[in-house]
Amino acid sequence: IRVLARFEAEDGVELQQDLIFDVKPGATAGWLLSRTIERLQRERPEAPHIIGLKVLNSQPKASSLLMGHPPAVAAAACGALCAGEALKTRQEHAFGRDGCMNFAAALSSGGDDSLVLDYTKPLEEVLGNGDAFEAVFEVPADPLSAAFQGNNGSSRDHRIEDFDIIRVVGAGGSGRVIQALHKPSGHMRAVKVMSKARLFQQEQRLQRVITEKRILARLRHPFVVSLHWAFQTSTHLFLVLDFCGGGELFFHMLQRGRFEERDAMFYFCEILLGLEYLHSQQVLYRDLKPENCLLDDEGHIRLTDFGLSKDNLTQSALFTSFVGTAGYLSPEMVARQGHGFPLDYYCLGCLLYCLLTGSLPHYDGDYKAMIQRRVRGEPCAFPPWISHAGQDLLKGLLLPDPNERIGSQRGAIEVKEHPWLCEVDWTRVYRREEQRCFPNFPPVRPKRETAANFASEFTAQPAPEDLRGFSRETAEAAGIPKHPPVEGFSQVSNP
Repeated sequence: IRVLARFEAEDGVELQQDLIFDVKPGATAGWLLSRTIERLQRERPEAPHIIGLKVLNSQPKASSLLMGHPPAVAAAACGALCAGEALKTRQEHAFGRDGCMNFAAALSSGGDDSLVLDYTKPLEEVLGNGDAFEAVFEVPADPLSAAFQGNNGSSRDHRIEDFDIIRVVGAGGSGRVIQALHKPSGHMRAVKVMSKARLFQQEQRLQRVITEKRILARLRHPFVVSLHWAFQTSTHLFLVLDFCGGGELFFHMLQRGRFEERDAMFYFCEILLGLEYLHSQQVLYRDLKPENCLLDDEGHIRLTDFGLSKDNLTQSALFTSFVGTAGYLSPEMVARQGHGFPLDYYCLGCLLYCLLTGSLPHYDGDYKAMIQRRVRGEPCAFPPWISHAGQDLLKGLLLPDPNERIGSQRGAIEVKEHPWLCEVDWTRVYRREEQRCFPNFPPVRPKRETAANFASEFTAQPAPEDLRGFSRETAEAAGIPKHPPVEGFSQVSNP
């Protein structure tokens, strides 16, 4: 059996080593993990600590619904999604944000690779139709050491009991997002709280949380949220992030209906720089949408939520998994033709169209028809208030062929050179400085009363007084077991 080990050396060079093992019948995944750790420590002592294995699939399985009939893909959507034209505005946006579980399940046969969760199983059962295993390494602590530790190297200032909960500011499939006060520093933080019981119900959920933590641990950019701390109890995982008091860009778009073109351009430029940075770090976002574009206290963009992202990408890497949000699906994603960095530029086009119109490209009340139009490569209609240059940029971003799409050849520089953005000083955008092309700087000034910047459907939700309360809630719920630590995620706290 082959185990692939890929890691970054101290000089930044990526190293790769193939490990081949002779396996006796009945050997378990735990046995292979132990042998891999021992051998790599002997042959590559500079390698990070291995925390697990995942199954590599060189030929990802395609959905039978898509084989031979890509244009008919949307016909497999479940009734709720296909009946989108009957939904109210907020419900429509909810489908556009979260998609439909039955729809996604019908189109997807799983992720690109599978994280091994049960190490007691025989290797033959774990490997299945996979080709090999890959070692999963612990995220190095160095990028976060300054943020996590005091001058004496102690994490004493980051005890779980030092966070007082203010309110719930977000909720999704993986858990809740809490506004919390870190009492020792006086700083507000956003804490993403995820139930282990829910994560362990589905392998993909846990894998996505681990991916998100790994990616966040190495990101530092003015338009991307930063991770300050990660920890876990026997019942929950916690990610402590920048708190963005301005709320979701989606929330403000709903309040206004749509943005004026120069205001939409302001957000587009900051989002583009954030996206450019992600790609420079070999991160494919895959979930760019207004709900994941937060506004900080000054009204500037911060990208968040990297659970669907892929890291360590090359420019030519392609994936065929079906992930993302229904309203932002690209033609190549739906048709399982393989997607890479051009996918993010299609999502960027959808987002810009949404900011300028308050709707989605190709959408006229029926999500099924919308997806069919995209797969067929039909052009989308533009309202008259969008300038010709703006329409031309949107056409380039929404091209159905990912190889022809703007951004596919030279990345963000192609977008920056478009005439619609000819007046933009990109250095001033990065420095968050005013410039003439943005008459409203910023277009949305967050209200001082933070709760007013978030949807009441979140802020009205009950929450315990502090983070320890989540474990107490679980303890009071009958039949909810405690779970072992997720290795490599964080330190373990025992509230």
